[in-house]
Amino acid sequence: MSKAIERIKSKAEELATLRAEINQAEETHRLMIEAMKERRDTVQNELLTVLRKEKLSSIKTDAGESYTRATRRGINIINPILAFAWAKDNGAVAIDRRMVATKLAKVDKVPAGFEVVENEYISVRKPKANKGEESEDHQ
Repeated sequence: MSKAIERIKSKAEELATLRAEINQAEETHRLMIEAMKERRDTVQNELLTVLRKEKLSSIKTDAGESYTRATRRGINIINPILAFAWAKDNGAVAIDRRMVATKLAKVDKVPAGFEVVENEYISVRKPKANKGEESEDHQ
């Protein structure tokens, strides 16, 4: 085998090794992040439970972050046939839950085929970094 071919083969093997190491590191990182997110979700649900139990809407940490109970309303389709009929009557080509939620946000009675659902979540407000600045993180 010529020296040029050996150099090219060596580079290809080096690349294969690096790609395998990167793939392994990414998988390890993905699993670690997944476990951390699962723990975050568990702690968040525990926080919601105790806030609800104590009839509190928010709590502020010593670091200045505010953790506030919030509710997000959405729509679940419980009967696709009735929901599609409503969507067709209201000019929707397909059932888009966001569009349905927007259209039904202010109605007193939800049409047949739909139900209103509320998802509670924690809204995190970080302390002000500079005068007039405030950031929010919704999970």
